[in-house]
Amino acid sequence: MRATAAFAARRTASARLPPRGAVMHCFTEWRDDGTDQTIDDLRAGAAARSQRFAV
Repeated sequence: MRATAAFAARRTASARLPPRGAVMHCFTEWRDDGTDQTIDDLRAGAAARSQRFAV
C-alpha cells in the first residue's frame, strides 16, 4: 500500500512540472549566461549566514 501511495505522489508531482524540454532549454540558457552560478553563490552565502546565527 505504501509503494502505491509513493508512486501516486510522485506522478502527481511530475504532472505539475513543465515539460522536460522546456526545463532543459531554460537551464541551458542559465548555464550559458552564468545565472546558475549566481543562484548557487547566493544560496551558498545564505546558508553560510544561517550557520553563523544557528544556536
